[in-house]
Amino acid sequence: MNYLTRVLAGPDGVIVIHPAMNDRTRPAELADDAWALACLDKTIAKHPEWQGFVATDVRVEDLPPRRFRNAWRADGRGAPSIDMPAARAIRIAEIRAERDQRLAASDGEMLREQETGGAKLAALRAYRQALRDVPTVTAPTIEAVGDPDGLAALEPDWPIRP
Repeated sequence: MNYLTRVLAGPDGVIVIHPAMNDRTRPAELADDAWALACLDKTIAKHPEWQGFVATDVRVEDLPPRRFRNAWRADGRGAPSIDMPAARAIRIAEIRAERDQRLAASDGEMLREQETGGAKLAALRAYRQALRDVPTVTAPTIEAVGDPDGLAALEPDWPIRP
């Protein structure tokens, strides 16, 4: 459904409000857009902290991808855009989180190899160091990406676990 939504541009970022379109109190004579705007006005009226924000009505299909919604910026003249430096920081944080999971998954094996002096100890150390280096090695590639879709599709070269 391609309904209207309201984008509020405020000092701390962007708020997107979706109307409650399934309200049973809807008058039959109101078209979808008119009903959406009435719902949005009612919602905003309940939040006095939003009163100073610049509002723009935008179709849902015109909103940028939600993956980087914390990087959305709006100026009150249309759909929000994506702040690429902020989106890059989000992608680096996602990569770090995955790296941390991979490090945690290898903790037990590393401890066993250290205790027993196993043959895989050197390979595990190298693997774990390569994991720690992934954000640094990937950063220049991330900086070169110029659009949100390319950024979302970017996957680092993960080291292979021994």
